[in-house]
Amino acid sequence: MINNKYTYPELIRVEKNDVRYYQDSKENLVPSVTTILSATGDHSGIDAWKRRVGPKTAKEVVLEATTIGTAVHLAIENYLNGVEWQDFSEDRLGLMAHQIAKRFVDDCLVDIEEVWGLESGLVVDGLYAGTADCIGVFKGRPTIIDFKTAKKIKRKDWIEDYFLQGAAYANAHNVMYETNIDSIAILMVDRDLLFKEFLVEKKEFDSFTGRWKQRIIEYYKTHEILGRESMNDLKDRVVMITGASSGFGREAARMLVSHGAKVILGARREEKLKELCAELGSDASTYMVTDVTSKEQMHALAQHGIKTFGRIDSLVNNAGIMPLSLIKKGRTDEWDQMIDVNIKGVLYGIDSVYAHMLERESGQIINISSVAGKRVMPGSAVYSGTKYAVRAISEGLRVESAGKIQVTCIYPGAFTTELAFTIKDESMMEALMSRGLGAIAQPAERVAESIVYALQQDPGVSVNEIVIRPTAQDT
Repeated sequence: MINNKYTYPELIRVEKNDVRYYQDSKENLVPSVTTILSATGDHSGIDAWKRRVGPKTAKEVVLEATTIGTAVHLAIENYLNGVEWQDFSEDRLGLMAHQIAKRFVDDCLVDIEEVWGLESGLVVDGLYAGTADCIGVFKGRPTIIDFKTAKKIKRKDWIEDYFLQGAAYANAHNVMYETNIDSIAILMVDRDLLFKEFLVEKKEFDSFTGRWKQRIIEYYKTHEILGRESMNDLKDRVVMITGASSGFGREAARMLVSHGAKVILGARREEKLKELCAELGSDASTYMVTDVTSKEQMHALAQHGIKTFGRIDSLVNNAGIMPLSLIKKGRTDEWDQMIDVNIKGVLYGIDSVYAHMLERESGQIINISSVAGKRVMPGSAVYSGTKYAVRAISEGLRVESAGKIQVTCIYPGAFTTELAFTIKDESMMEALMSRGLGAIAQPAERVAESIVYALQQDPGVSVNEIVIRPTAQDT
């Protein structure tokens, strides 16, 4: 069963002010996964419980659960390593831990086909680190496997942090070893010896990954990595943004300037651009009226930015339109517009800065796709086609520019922008509204934060994909 497929690092753990950190490969202290989850989670329920039972009882309950959990984990680890595992204390907690461990061994581990690592260290430099209970093959799929004990079996919606933790470890493993783990298994046994398996696979996994990345962003708004500044300093970074007059582009420009960056703004509506530059200040912003479907205008925008600020460090290809319609409606003019804006516009944006970045051997390109670039729905065939194209272009760009340019593709769901106003087919607009997307749409700032997050990565790291949806969105 043991297959030492990968060599996992021995993490150096450091406790500071009762907070757990680990050293990354650059000897900076990064927070543990559990530290991030604890700092960004909702503690109202557990705080109310502590007030109800009192601090002494709460401490005793936590200590009891920890004692049992630690003993069970050690027993499972020993069993999977093929060594003696039935070494427990003979007190009440030891006997209970023995019974729970035996239940795991007898009935709950049968679907683990390979074990690549136990209590294995995983780290994403500059972001987070932690140790995964088990990494291996579960029911035929590479999986992060976690063993949990509980007083009573919990409902799935009560254990979101377990899945976020699994997503954190899976994504770290994928970054470190170029794997594609997209499965999480939580195996839980309670004190009545009831067993429950919680399995998360591709679609749910993507959702938990997006939520985990949001928790990272939330954490680093108020915390710093010990040993260097919080993530990568954006001061004096020069960023070119298309579609900058509204929505994600406008909010990203505001956030970037607040971080000390300088922005080059392109869009068709001059009045909106003038207003935004007046707000941001002439020292930090410049603009040019730009139609992304024109290669000449895109190159002129880039040259204007280089002339103004001396270089372009990053590009945010944000401009896009979404005139949804069923294919049978034959709205071919709208199809042409989508292809011109959503595909050619992205390509022209890349072309306008690519040689400049390659010459400098550094740069970042962020392309805004859509969740429609991962899933097709009635009426989205052409729009999804353009957004799948952005996905393919981003991946090709990443491969061709590896080692020089950081490439990120962001897939937003329902957020409050002007994109819906590009839908001219009234029946399609009515269909969207009937699904309640307007009611659950979140502010554009949330996507702008993911853009800033991608730009803050160390030059040695590239966040290749970010999928971000409202929690309530099921498509």
